[in-house]
Amino acid sequence: MTDPSGAVVRPSFCSLGNSVDAHTNLFNLKVDESVKIQVYAVNITPPITNVSEVRKVIYNAQEPILNALVADGAKVGAILHQGMNVFVTLPHSLTPNQTVSVDSTIQGNSQTFSVQLAFKHDLVLRGDDLSQEAIQYMNVALKKALGQLHMDFIGRHGFLTNMCSERAPEQLSRVKYGPNNSKEMLLLPGYFTSIQQIGKSLYLQADLTHRIVHNETLLAVIQNEQRGFSRTGTLTFEEHINDKYKGRRESGPANNRSRSLYCIDRIEFDETPETKFVDSSGNETSIAEYLLTRYGVECQPRQPLVVSERRKKVTNSEGKREEVVIRTIKLPVQCVTLTGLDDTIRNDHLINDLVGKSCRMTPDDRLKRAHRFVEVLRDNPNAKAVLDRFKLEICDAKEKVTGRKLNDGDNVNSFRYYDRPNTLETLKAPRKGKNEDTLKNSGNALRGDSFNFIPKGCLKPIKLEKWVVLADKSDAQQAQKMARDIYNAACALGMGDWEAPKWLINQSLSAMLADHQTLVKEISGAQCVVCLLPNSKGKTTSVTQLYNGLKQLLTCEGSQCACVAQCVQSKTLASNKWQTACQKVVQQIVCKVGGAAWGLNVKGRKPLMAIGVDSRKSKDSTIVSLCATVDDLFIEHFTMSQVYSSEMDLAGAFTNFISRACETFEQRNNIGVKRIVIYRTGLGEGQKVAATEYEIPAIKTGLEQACGDKQPELAVILTTQQTNTGFATAKGNQLSNPPPLSVFDKGVADDALYVWYGCHQQVTSGTITPTKYEVLHMDRWGLDVDQTINLTMQLSTMYQNWSGPIRVPAVVKMAEVCARKVAENLQLKTPTDALATFPWYL
Repeated sequence: MTDPSGAVVRPSFCSLGNSVDAHTNLFNLKVDESVKIQVYAVNITPPITNVSEVRKVIYNAQEPILNALVADGAKVGAILHQGMNVFVTLPHSLTPNQTVSVDSTIQGNSQTFSVQLAFKHDLVLRGDDLSQEAIQYMNVALKKALGQLHMDFIGRHGFLTNMCSERAPEQLSRVKYGPNNSKEMLLLPGYFTSIQQIGKSLYLQADLTHRIVHNETLLAVIQNEQRGFSRTGTLTFEEHINDKYKGRRESGPANNRSRSLYCIDRIEFDETPETKFVDSSGNETSIAEYLLTRYGVECQPRQPLVVSERRKKVTNSEGKREEVVIRTIKLPVQCVTLTGLDDTIRNDHLINDLVGKSCRMTPDDRLKRAHRFVEVLRDNPNAKAVLDRFKLEICDAKEKVTGRKLNDGDNVNSFRYYDRPNTLETLKAPRKGKNEDTLKNSGNALRGDSFNFIPKGCLKPIKLEKWVVLADKSDAQQAQKMARDIYNAACALGMGDWEAPKWLINQSLSAMLADHQTLVKEISGAQCVVCLLPNSKGKTTSVTQLYNGLKQLLTCEGSQCACVAQCVQSKTLASNKWQTACQKVVQQIVCKVGGAAWGLNVKGRKPLMAIGVDSRKSKDSTIVSLCATVDDLFIEHFTMSQVYSSEMDLAGAFTNFISRACETFEQRNNIGVKRIVIYRTGLGEGQKVAATEYEIPAIKTGLEQACGDKQPELAVILTTQQTNTGFATAKGNQLSNPPPLSVFDKGVADDALYVWYGCHQQVTSGTITPTKYEVLHMDRWGLDVDQTINLTMQLSTMYQNWSGPIRVPAVVKMAEVCARKVAENLQLKTPTDALATFPWYL
């Protein structure tokens, strides 16, 4: 069921399990409805492409504009600029002019600009369903008020970047790392804010965040890279630097109070600080002269420049939307520092732990700090004056919301897991009274606070008839121990019929990978390759290079020896955790070659396929990965990945994948799929329209090709993991994270929207980030709200790499991992179709 706008309307609310109350980070917001807000189109002559200068021209002319609209308008009105529009706030009793034209200037620039305003329409700030433009007006007003707290913004995230250049207070955390702790990261505190409408009420959402700023300038980073660079491929040093740092965020000159944040589009080695440009006064000067005069920065000569381009989407002469550059910013690399985490830091768990300890907050502390921030915003005289000018008032926090804990009461049987092969046929059989009782008695209930479990067997075991062990000759003894332990673990899990492996340990791994044809001949026909990765210390070829080389050999399109690979690091084998890890290695191998470690009682009345879809940017390409279940227990999968040069090509991927997945399902089950649920991740809030306009029609085309006139029921659900909505439940005198497998769907979004938040896992360190689910499309969907939500939460316990709930349905996680492996390990090469039904990426 949909409303007139096309949005899917919620049929009811979840009623499964037991209720759980929670506090949120929402604060009531009031709007003074006694004022009139009108939208005017703005045009400036001569044209200005610099957004910052456009804003200055308009706000410098604020009084003349208001006085031109109505007599003495500057005394009673206010204006807000956003994009190509100006919002004008005036009392209802006044009737402003439809068009005005005034002159304006920019400080330090002698040129005069003409600002013309033309009335477009009134903006309504009352009613049950405010327009996006009305919400935008309030967010812009809020951002202007936050500017009084001296924050620098990335979207709706505000950071106290001036802390970098001032004496850092106690709350500015520092993390030291690197050789002798010579490197340092600053963790800038920040806040996320957004305005939401829930039913007839408006709320300000406030959350805490951090931004990482490194103490090294980009010049020092590049110099360090140059000292260690040796050209082994086709990339020059300049290309290597651009490939590595393109897209990273940077912080501007330290002497600049605002420390603005930019995105690196490229690093120009052909330009230097002596590059000339025309400043806002119309004078030609060099970048070095400008920085010396403005900020007192003396630039080193012959250093490259960072280029950051601000873009916006416009409609061209052919009526098509395209991106154009509206402002180009160039800074010497000595004047900027990198922000965020690079791969080196992400892959170092010790540094990640240090960062995590500095950033994590308990739910109690996080919510209290959000309250304090809102109180500062509300009580700061300058910020309050801005909010008053635009008729906004921040009030008390929202009342508690009520959710449901699904693994409670009568619904507890939905989350029993089965890890014995003798229950596989019972799970596959139709649901009847005696059969259902057998499953209740033989299944294992999720227990403990975390609901994690340790499988004692394999629900769907696999016999390995040919598997190959690869290792360096120097690691021969360790490889034999690894293979023996893997075989013993397989026996303990009920698979004592594995054949002995084939050994390839005659030379180094790098030499074997270089001797491509010989290795292909030895591996050909194998079900699995188990590789012991050596300690890379003192070796020219890194573990990552070996891992990537092996994955590309076995996995990429055109492979002559396609099979799955399981890699084990030498340090893992030598650790005291190996015996525990060994069982997980066996379970991963089983899953990769088509088996399953465990399953749930998920069989429904109709054959159902669950699909996870992820898309991500990598360099100048877009990767789309899709993973579908092709059996009625959701333990067998069909996966495809494609690499495209343009996001507009993605529709074809959906059509092809859906068609092939449906065909595979029918071949395996001797019956066509009757019900499909698609979980789409990797999209921002602003990309929902594109998903609805392009992807859903492509999905329907694929269904027509595969199913003809026997169309299955369809639901498309947007899955968002990066949310700023928080929930905290009372535990004694403090607030704690909600229990795992909890759902919140009432009072957290407009009651008409089919939206819910899932708190899947137990979080003991820090604050849980719930996953947001929003139903974008339903076509004859036969499951009610309880069944749809329960299915989603069940799927989150089906990821075979983690025995317990994860943050999303398993098919979503599998699509994400596959897309990441294609980008990072396969170097944007397409996986072979021969492994489409084997999850090689786990």
